[in-house]
Amino acid sequence: MENRNQTFRTLKSPCVGLSQAALSFAANRSTSKDVTQALEKLLRTLELIPAQKGSLDEKLADYVFFPLSHVLRESQKLPPRALELCLQCVAILFETGWRYNIAANLAGQLLILLTLLAGKGLPVRKLEGISEELRIAAFRCLSLLFASLKQTPDGEESLIGTANVPQLGQTVTVMLEGIVEGTSSEVQLSALSALRSLLSCLSDQDVLTNFFPGMVSSLAKVLMPSAKSRRNYKLLEGALTLLASLLTSVLGDDKMKGLPSGTAKDEEEHAGRGPVRTKAWLQATSGQVKQVLANTMKIWQHDRKEVKHALAELCAVVLQDCKVSLSGSAGMTLETLVMLSDEDPQTSRSCSVLKHSLDVNPDLCEILRDNLRSWTISLPRIMEGNDDVAKQRLVHRISLAHHLLTERKTDLTNVDMLITANLRDSVTLAIQDSNNIVGNSGNKQAIGALDIVSTGDRQIAVGFNDILEGRRGLRDTMIEIKALVDRLSASSSAESLMQDLLLSCGKRLGEVRVADMWLTVQFLRGTLEQSSSIDQYFDFDTSGIQRSKVMLDQLYVTSLDVLTNSDTHEEGDWRVQALALEVLALQAQQQKTRFREELVDALYPVLHLVGSPVAQLRRHAMTCLNLLAISCGYKNDGELIVSNVDYLTNAVAFKLGGCEISPQAPMVLLMMVRLSGPSLIPYLDDIVGSMVVALEQYHGYPRLVELLFAVLRVVVEESVKTPQLVIKSHSDESEGNAYFKQANIINIVEDIKNLKSRCKDNGDIEEDALGNFPKRPWKDPSGRPDDPKLLSDEASLSTDVDDESDPPTDQPEEPGPPAPKTYNLLLSISQLTQHYLPSSSSQFRASLLSLLDTAIPAIAAHQNSFLPLINTLWPVLMSRLGDEENYVVVSTLDTIGLFCKYAGQFMKGRIEDLWPSVVDLYAEKVLREVDEAALGGHYRETQGIDHPRDLVLRDLSLERNTTVAYIDAPARRIWKALINVLVIFVEYVPVNEEIFDDILRILEPLLEGRDDIRRVLERRNPDAVWLAIAKHDGRAARNEPINHERHLAVADPYSRMPGRLEIYQHAKPPFVDAVS
Repeated sequence: MENRNQTFRTLKSPCVGLSQAALSFAANRSTSKDVTQALEKLLRTLELIPAQKGSLDEKLADYVFFPLSHVLRESQKLPPRALELCLQCVAILFETGWRYNIAANLAGQLLILLTLLAGKGLPVRKLEGISEELRIAAFRCLSLLFASLKQTPDGEESLIGTANVPQLGQTVTVMLEGIVEGTSSEVQLSALSALRSLLSCLSDQDVLTNFFPGMVSSLAKVLMPSAKSRRNYKLLEGALTLLASLLTSVLGDDKMKGLPSGTAKDEEEHAGRGPVRTKAWLQATSGQVKQVLANTMKIWQHDRKEVKHALAELCAVVLQDCKVSLSGSAGMTLETLVMLSDEDPQTSRSCSVLKHSLDVNPDLCEILRDNLRSWTISLPRIMEGNDDVAKQRLVHRISLAHHLLTERKTDLTNVDMLITANLRDSVTLAIQDSNNIVGNSGNKQAIGALDIVSTGDRQIAVGFNDILEGRRGLRDTMIEIKALVDRLSASSSAESLMQDLLLSCGKRLGEVRVADMWLTVQFLRGTLEQSSSIDQYFDFDTSGIQRSKVMLDQLYVTSLDVLTNSDTHEEGDWRVQALALEVLALQAQQQKTRFREELVDALYPVLHLVGSPVAQLRRHAMTCLNLLAISCGYKNDGELIVSNVDYLTNAVAFKLGGCEISPQAPMVLLMMVRLSGPSLIPYLDDIVGSMVVALEQYHGYPRLVELLFAVLRVVVEESVKTPQLVIKSHSDESEGNAYFKQANIINIVEDIKNLKSRCKDNGDIEEDALGNFPKRPWKDPSGRPDDPKLLSDEASLSTDVDDESDPPTDQPEEPGPPAPKTYNLLLSISQLTQHYLPSSSSQFRASLLSLLDTAIPAIAAHQNSFLPLINTLWPVLMSRLGDEENYVVVSTLDTIGLFCKYAGQFMKGRIEDLWPSVVDLYAEKVLREVDEAALGGHYRETQGIDHPRDLVLRDLSLERNTTVAYIDAPARRIWKALINVLVIFVEYVPVNEEIFDDILRILEPLLEGRDDIRRVLERRNPDAVWLAIAKHDGRAARNEPINHERHLAVADPYSRMPGRLEIYQHAKPPFVDAVS
């Protein structure tokens, strides 16, 4: 009581003040501002009252409402802000004093007033409209009014009384209008809250039936997906919840029990009171609701989980609470639940609702099976489209429905057959789609495709990539199809499905065959994986598992036949081969070490496909090889090949020795060498011999010759990695320049002493060689027998001479080459190149020279074999300096440099014979381009002591791309190769002084910019190098500029060649430089 009195005293002052302000405003004695201030004061006071429980009762609420009623009477004159404050005060009264009891008359009056304020505007109000805040406050008061009437005794009766029914209909219309056409999401949400409060207050079925069509229609407009206006997700969630509550209240199965059939007389009696609740009405209403639900279910694609959960609850109401009254909507509701369950079947609310509905109502399983059949029939049509998301959702929908029905032991035999047939068509369409993106790399076996086993391909891959790779959407679709196949492989009809697919694999061709084989492999893999998981816990084999293994054996035979006859290509055949490789790996994983017996037939075609020009097939073959090695108990693929090298080499030799001129055997050999490395080389001597025979027999087939030499090049590359040859080649390379040492006066004195000692020893040797004067004639001219005495003396003399001249018999034998088998293989291959270096194919010539560059460091380990090889190859190698292709010339120079580097002094005479050709090459290939560049503006305007040609040469050697004028790339490469080979001449070969002087003059422009070149030349003759630099510095000290016009006006490049190089003008080419 004391709290109530205190509350009254607190409220008295603001209430009196508000009453006076409102009355004064009505009499035009005050402004609306005074009313607004009084309302703000009263609102602040009311906000403090509810903190004291029970302090504001019904009587005090009526007392507070008295001044507020004066304000409401002037609502047409007051601004929206004043009305908003007034409604906020009324809302507090609804929450406190009128919460459990409100007078019926007052509720009716407030219902009328709040409906007017919540509408778009008062009819007589001359304003553009009502503010959003005022409408929100009005809807909130309506919601609180209905909540208060629900708690008030006889509140619902007063609300639905005859006098209030028209106004209630108007209020419902205003609320629905606010939900659908509200200017903001806040207005819409407040109107939705008011309507929800009204439905919770009404329980009369007739009243709800009257309002049901309008409410459902308006909610359908809100829930209809629209691209123009996107609704707030909270509004959608609330609308779905309200629709579910409305369906339960009006069309719930418990409300529909005992409905009369309905007659014309009943309809006439209720003509003024709305529709009659009969079976006919229910049938008509359920059809209309079905259309509404069909549009509403489209919202399942919304991205907010709150909306999806609310939609799942609506589906639960349709399937569980209205399963009889809305039985016609069960099919699409089930479909919606399946689609909602796609994202997360384990934790999704939709999935739990779906499972519960199927468990409670077994009839829904039949409906879901019909839906599954319809989805399956539409699968090929959807797969033909371009919507990848629709494809993935449909496949996932089929997979989930199949899983749910399988769990409930529903018979799906016919459906499984239909799914398999349509999956074949769908996979065929996916293959066509991937063909448009990935394409086939072609069936021609290119020579350049042989060298494809790079480091990236040698990584240990133990999982196959999907052969139907392409767009990301296509990959995601194939993932869903795989999941569906996995579910089918666990079904009771999996065995018959696999048998049908297995039979069709050998009968069909093209893309359909790929689809059949792909599906069969997926079925078998899924079945065998399930059996392996069972074997982990149980030690028994079922008959189904055994039949799966029998089918795998049948598919293995078919796959092995595909791989063996892989030369017969057809469109998309590489995919068939890739699937055959997967079958081989699957069989090996099942048989483990027992599969070693099958390697005799299986390993050869796998190695052949490792060198396929199709990248996808190559990766498949590498993965298959790794899996074979792991399954058979080998450490890696190299050990697998070496362990089975006997029949592999026999197979390769048989094909090379026969009349078959196909690239398969060389390809297999190449892959064997690439994968096994140097450890395989000692076993290849017979095969290399067979290749030499094949080269002799088919030397008229250029592509075959190039193919065989490409394999030999790989053999050479792997042979030089033999540890003994690597160590020896490094030791020989480190010996460097041992021919020239800087001489001083001490060395000269020692050389003179040694020369004198050598001359003295030579004199003694000559005197001993003359011997004693003969004691008998060399031959009796009379022909008589020799005197026995003389014969005895001669015999004694000859015996003495023989004893002195016999060489010692204990001389050490010459050491053989390191790794004799590998070395002899390298030597024979290198010798073989002499017959094919004049080939018409420039690429082939360059490839042979590259082969020699790889082999020379290892062959040089045994000089007695290396030097004859140089003598054999030198004539044909010299002729390559005049090759029409510049990159062949560059390769030739590199090979000559390697000969000089490892043969050293042996090359002295050959370099002297070769020197005129080198000078001609320098003049023809370098000077002409350099002089043309020197005519350019950059070098023409250069002022200094350097010749423009020297500047160009120096910049080229230093690779100054920013300053060098345009020079053909071949000239650049030849100049760099010449620099390298000239430096090697000086460093490793004791060339004569004239050639050294020529080299010094050619390289003179580079002495200051290239320290490495200068150091090499200084080791041979430091004085000559010093003199060349001194001459250059002397000109610089005298500041003698170059007369560019005089130099650039000379048309003959040989006239500008240093010193004695002019003697080689006999090779001058017939060209004249352009003079600017």
